[in-house]
Amino acid sequence: KKLREKFSNNGIEFAKKFDWEKKIIPKWLKFLSILRILENLLIMVERSWGFRGLDFL
Repeated sequence: KKLREKFSNNGIEFAKKFDWEKKIIPKWLKFLSILRILENLLIMVERSWGFRGLDFL
């Protein structure tokens, strides 16, 4: 039981060190925006080449 409490407390302290609002969330938003850009780029290429989805594979 003491070992479980120790690991639980370590996990809580570890989580407190992350500044979720200033570090983690902006990184996810940046990642998602890059995915959106890539999605739009793929759509443009599909339209210009006449492909639909991944039909060419």
